[in-house]
Amino acid sequence: MDSMTLVTAFFPIGRDGWKKFGRSADRYFDYFTFWAGMENDLVVYTTPDAVQRVKDIRESFGRTNTTVIAIDDLPSVEPEVYGTLVRTMSNETFRAYHENPKCPESWNPDYNYLMAMKFWCLKDAVERGLTRENLAWIDFGYNHGGDYYTESSELRFDWKYDPEGKITLFKLKDNGDRPIYELIRSMDTIIEGCLFIVPSALCATLWELFKGNTFALAKAGLADDDQSVLYMCALERPELFRMVPSGWFQDIEICTGRHFTTREQKATSPFKMKVKRFWKATVWSLRTIRYRL
Repeated sequence: MDSMTLVTAFFPIGRDGWKKFGRSADRYFDYFTFWAGMENDLVVYTTPDAVQRVKDIRESFGRTNTTVIAIDDLPSVEPEVYGTLVRTMSNETFRAYHENPKCPESWNPDYNYLMAMKFWCLKDAVERGLTRENLAWIDFGYNHGGDYYTESSELRFDWKYDPEGKITLFKLKDNGDRPIYELIRSMDTIIEGCLFIVPSALCATLWELFKGNTFALAKAGLADDDQSVLYMCALERPELFRMVPSGWFQDIEICTGRHFTTREQKATSPFKMKVKRFWKATVWSLRTIRYRL
């Protein structure tokens, strides 16, 4: 098996000022530092002022195989996608449609656009000739600095994996027969968006699939982040995808068979799940009544 090229991105969207789900740029760089010692070639898309900081972190681990692509105005890269998300998400009824309107995918088009651009970055890295045969997208904030893997030094290895010509997604749960609009309303997560593996030959196809499904959702007055739209792509072209059962951030462990020191994942009790579903249903019903009056 050959080494994979890792691709990631960091673009600040004012998240440090959010009342909920807020994270500063410094925290994201701390998250990045946790896994930045991986030996794989790395391509990073970011703002011009962050280029040197990314390089310095990689070089602190002795990694000189880093390419940093500076983009000053990210919305101008795919203005049709950005404009579609802005128009769709400006609708107050759309925002209230979600079980948790405070989540960024419910109200912030910059967030959903940034999530969509993961797939553009993969395609662009291939077109620039910067990649090997297989690529792994890995979020800049992957593992949140120790949510699952607790020893940074254990991630300092050359990750090799053969996806056998398929786009490999990591599935957290089964969706059952729920339609997409119900998945978006409930804000449930079926697959991880923080890490997935794509053969270089399929990166352009994946970007076109993702754009097409983003526009399809918009025609129905809906939008969502990368995880739901990526799941739609897999439903549309199942022959291109392979689903691997996983828990949050367990993907590298599953793909390598290596031993990692990890944090135990807390399971939610069935009783708490029932209470959570009850209150979600109650809030949704009250919100629906409000908008009908």
